Amino acid sequence: MKLSLMLATVCDPYMMVFQKKLYQKYWKNEVDEILLNINGRNEQIKDFIYNLWKPECKYIEKNRMMRQGTAFNYLYPNLTGDIVMTMDTDNFIYRRGVISDYKVLIENNVYDAIGSIGSHAYPSQLSQFITNKYGLVRLNPFMSFWRKSIFDQFEKVEWSSIAWKAGDQYQPLGVIPIDGYAEVMSDLSLQFFYRSNKILKIPATKYNEYVHVGGLSSIYRKFFLELEHDQSGYHREDGKSADIYYLIWRYQIFELTKNEVPFKEYNDKYSEIFENELKQTRINKQDFDMIIERDKKLFGDLFLC
Repeated sequence: MKLSLMLATVCDPYMMVFQKKLYQKYWKNEVDEILLNINGRNEQIKDFIYNLWKPECKYIEKNRMMRQGTAFNYLYPNLTGDIVMTMDTDNFIYRRGVISDYKVLIENNVYDAIGSIGSHAYPSQLSQFITNKYGLVRLNPFMSFWRKSIFDQFEKVEWSSIAWKAGDQYQPLGVIPIDGYAEVMSDLSLQFFYRSNKILKIPATKYNEYVHVGGLSSIYRKFFLELEHDQSGYHREDGKSADIYYLIWRYQIFELTKNEVPFKEYNDKYSEIFENELKQTRINKQDFDMIIERDKKLFGDLFLC
């Protein structure tokens, strides 16, 4: 069976250089085609990512600040695989065989879908209503696998979020009890669960195999907005700063990739913003370096690409 990967990325050159390093070392031979969405305002950086990944991709879409589900909506009609995989910029695979092991489980009809569980419906009463029926609301987009032949049974394949009014009739759930909505890929997931219960639930992070640094892309957009060349420029909220957890990740990825991003002004501006955010955390250099070394040991081969 053929596996098609839909990869959604923000306009972050460092993470996409890092992703390509991981791809080349660990999982290049495990996907049959890649469809990439580059999401951002900075045309220079979008073009850089486009040219970096063009040799590896069947199809690339460039957009301006769109939601993840919409990005997948653009990509999906262009794939040709029997198994559909989704992945985010901030999901990092660093062991050979992660993708192929899950692919085999679908090929051999053991499961129809694989991913980590999410309960992303709001308000909480709606989330509970859905999880009472299926045990989850969705499989998370940062790494999931789907048998496409089940999607082919849908009237429409829709990757975006969904909203309901109390009393709405919705086939996978029956009568909706309360006004609310569910996040990206929830409608798609529920339509799928309605047709198949052969779902393998996997952890969001599995050390020495893959890690999802949830929010790393959002942090880039929130605190490094000036790099998007947006007219609003760089404005920080008083008293708020990027969490040290995310800054540690940003530091390590930047150090591994900065020499491959050929834009001095951009790199300098990134370093300036990073240092400003780091100062806001009030962490001393000794503690910062200690966390760096701890993470290098914790994630092992991830930073050896």
